[in-house]
Amino acid sequence: MKVKVSAVVQFHNSQEFVPRLMDSILHMGFPEVEVVCVDRGSEDATVPMIHEYMHSMPNRVQLIEEKEISVLAALNIGLDCAKGEYVHFIKPTDEVLDFAYEVIYSKMLKYDLDVIRVSGIVLDPRDDKTVGLPDFSLAHMPDEAFLKLWDLSPESHRLDRIPDQRLCIYRRKFLEENNISFPADSYFGERIFILRSILLARRFMISQDRVLLDRMDLQPMVTDTFIEDAIDGLKIFKNTMDSFDLEERARLRLIEDEFFGLCDYLQHVATTDMMKKEDGEIREFILSWEDSIKDTLLAHYEKSIEEMGEKGLLKHEVIEKKVFYQEIPNPKVSVIMPSMHEEDRINFTLKTLSMQTLEDIEIILIDVGSRDATVPIMREYAAVDERFQVIVLDGFTRREAVSFGEKVARGEYLVTVDVLDELNEDTLKEMYEERSGERLFFRKNKRVG
Repeated sequence: MKVKVSAVVQFHNSQEFVPRLMDSILHMGFPEVEVVCVDRGSEDATVPMIHEYMHSMPNRVQLIEEKEISVLAALNIGLDCAKGEYVHFIKPTDEVLDFAYEVIYSKMLKYDLDVIRVSGIVLDPRDDKTVGLPDFSLAHMPDEAFLKLWDLSPESHRLDRIPDQRLCIYRRKFLEENNISFPADSYFGERIFILRSILLARRFMISQDRVLLDRMDLQPMVTDTFIEDAIDGLKIFKNTMDSFDLEERARLRLIEDEFFGLCDYLQHVATTDMMKKEDGEIREFILSWEDSIKDTLLAHYEKSIEEMGEKGLLKHEVIEKKVFYQEIPNPKVSVIMPSMHEEDRINFTLKTLSMQTLEDIEIILIDVGSRDATVPIMREYAAVDERFQVIVLDGFTRREAVSFGEKVARGEYLVTVDVLDELNEDTLKEMYEERSGERLFFRKNKRVG
């Protein structure tokens, strides 16, 4: 079997997470994927559970057992053992969304990418509500940031806040040729790996495609030396960045974003006593920078300290809009959308449809012969949101597809949407309340009521 994607995971006493993670990868509709498991000396049932998967799928699961090694050293071992064209590093607590690897593999090939940045869903494990982490969902990025090859100019979205390492997928040959691995002895090793990858990539793109489901760690481990280690990591980050021939504005933007990210993290995990203890070292680090940036860093740091003094530890915002939906038994509106070869645009439309303020809807997606990643993208949405229904009718015209959609629609009203239609989150609610649509074909469903 040709391995197209290698998912590399390090485990340590992770028995409660093994089935969910492994099933999400091995049972998706894309078999050319392997899981490279590196166990760091688990004493629970982690290893026996992985052995069961190896027995049932011997060509798709690798297990390497090492004791007393760091997380990053384990990921390096996994990278060395990976056979896939592309590599994705994830945590044992993650899940990979159905059809996600098929979609990303298609894009990596189509655009000949070394690195692609993707999005994910973050859940509060207590109630499965979506947690507001814009860097994870890419909600802070404008539409023009996606599906475009980005260079290293100061205005490039390639330089937007360096992402979580799980939100990048890499061409394995690119990593090997550039000798990119995790600095296993550095607190900021993951960040250095991502930074080098993003700066060295010949072809880099950002995609809206959702790949990962992360159940947020509500009690992140914070050691007594956390801030000291983070400052040491930022120094390594700076030295790594300075080894590249970047424009000065691009260089300053990167360090600003990384420092601002650290301050934001401290607001969520560091106690006031911890901040007081390390305040001198943080200020010394800031003042070591050139005049063009140190005033900005110092002002942001002092603002963070002030906010912590007023509010204490901050909590992540919980977004009220859901991501997971059950099928709606009696939808008010049935959306019918035909498609063919729409992989570069369809994410925008599906995302807007999924976020409609009128929630009592069904969305009937009918593909009439795509040979790109259009159908897998639609199926990824349907796997998360049961209001979506995917139908494939090869050889049908778009008009015939709409007619078929009308026959299976259960909504009180029908609306036909084209992938290129510009919608907002209130479009369906407004049309339903007014019982009309100026731009879209909104009509009564004669088969209902």
